[in-house]
Amino acid sequence: MRFSREIITILFFFVGLVAFGQATDINFTAKGLAASEAYLGYHLAEQKYVQDTLEVGEGGLMKIYDEAGLHPGLYFIYVPGDIYVEFIINEPSFSIVTEGAGYDNFEVEGSPENDVFKEFQMNLGALQVKRTALSDSLQGLSGGDSLAVQQQLVELSGEANTIRDNLIEQYPDLMITKMLSLMQPVSLQSFPDIQDEEENKRQVYFAYRNSMRQRLDFTERGLLRTPVFKDQVMRYMNEVVPQVPDSLIVELDKILTTVQDDEVAFRFWLVTFTNEYQTPKLMGQDAVLVHLLEQYYLTSKADWVSEEQLETMKEEVGFLKPNLIGQPAPMLSLLDTAEAPSNPIALADEYIILFFYDPDCGHCRKKTPILRDAYADLKGLGAEVVAVCTISDQDKWRNYIKENELNWVNLADPYFKSNFRAEYNVRTTPQLYVLDRDRKIVAKKLDVDQLVDFISNHKDVVNP
Repeated sequence: MRFSREIITILFFFVGLVAFGQATDINFTAKGLAASEAYLGYHLAEQKYVQDTLEVGEGGLMKIYDEAGLHPGLYFIYVPGDIYVEFIINEPSFSIVTEGAGYDNFEVEGSPENDVFKEFQMNLGALQVKRTALSDSLQGLSGGDSLAVQQQLVELSGEANTIRDNLIEQYPDLMITKMLSLMQPVSLQSFPDIQDEEENKRQVYFAYRNSMRQRLDFTERGLLRTPVFKDQVMRYMNEVVPQVPDSLIVELDKILTTVQDDEVAFRFWLVTFTNEYQTPKLMGQDAVLVHLLEQYYLTSKADWVSEEQLETMKEEVGFLKPNLIGQPAPMLSLLDTAEAPSNPIALADEYIILFFYDPDCGHCRKKTPILRDAYADLKGLGAEVVAVCTISDQDKWRNYIKENELNWVNLADPYFKSNFRAEYNVRTTPQLYVLDRDRKIVAKKLDVDQLVDFISNHKDVVNP
């Protein structure tokens, strides 16, 4: 279940916060600018936001002043149809004079960050001119001539990498070069002395993981307000860290602990991770959301969240926590069609498949026959299907069983004496769980088409 759009909007409403700690006082002059006002904006991950409206004075002078100090990052001056210029704010006071949209006439005083930024932009711009000319010349070429131009294009890409690498090596402590380092590909390290193939792969992976992690400098506060940092962090979390809850939680806690004293960064990353794991990409990752809610929101560390939102989060934990993967399955006290008490958790079968359905649910009516057709194969794998009807209308329930010829274990809770709706998160139907021989939850939210393969593969892993 996702939180409402209203809650997420409120959680993210912090873009105007400032946190430099020292007054920002910048003179930005755009020669020849005829407009009376301009916009100061900044990057925040993949989005751009307006920080302030600036009055354009005589000669194109714009005063950027904030007593509390602007948060470091990549900023821009924008006048629709006239000017868009990016620059770095990571020093409290400096001046920039520019003319036009390029960086040829970009003059900086008092800002090493912007000196390097200008150098990088100018070198990159010169390479782009060459690249465009070569790309245009490819039209009408073929054979060896075409290959020669393509090779030159490859060489230009190498030159761009060299320019970036040289700046990073020359100015390793600047925010701008830390941003540039995030654009570098990470090379795989080799271990020729390790003969064991599996151990060699392990060492290659750990070296790659460490290299990726070291580039993510959460102490460099300006990286947050660039278009590249979030993307690299999420790539690390989604592609490099093992996608199991324990590993993900360890990494998230490290990040949030590192930024906990920076109000802007802590809020941004906590909300970002909360959004990411609201809709898990892999089964079992809802445990990550439960951890974030319990450890950060429900402990009052997220002090911007309202009491109403906290109640929603507390309710969400109540629905998710009892049925996490690896947890013992909650007990069920249900009735069979003869109204005899039944506890399906006590069945002797190797696997129990819990199928919660509503006879009036269109999706349930589509999936029930598919599950019925797979029942013989599932029984052959040592699994029993326990179908739990979620409505109280016993006549409708029994008719549904008869019409669909359901010969598995059929149970219901017509008198609402069980708490399965909360403990198994049955807010929508159908819901499907797989319990192993120890009656721990090993799968949930599978499609019925996946059941035979899942149980077959699980048996191979458990009993190799």
